Amino acid sequence: MIYDIPSPFSVNRPMREDNKENYEGFEYPAAQLSAFLLSIDEFIVSLKNGEIVRFSPASIEGFKQWLLINNVRDISQSVGLKTR
Repeated sequence: MIYDIPSPFSVNRPMREDNKENYEGFEYPAAQLSAFLLSIDEFIVSLKNGEIVRFSPASIEGFKQWLLINNVRDISQSVGLKTR
């Protein structure tokens, strides 16, 4: 008997909502991001190609969590800054 069990590594499986490649309204995929810094209500994001971009999301905490889940380095942690 052959069982049709879906693989957990299937490329057709939906990604978890909190770990998707792109954040709504932000044009760069997580794979292109190197590091970020939050300045009041705007993120300054360093891309792996050396570009710096700015982004003001509707949800500051939501965007920050997406960055952290996708292993984008938080510069404020590297230099010991206090963040909210």
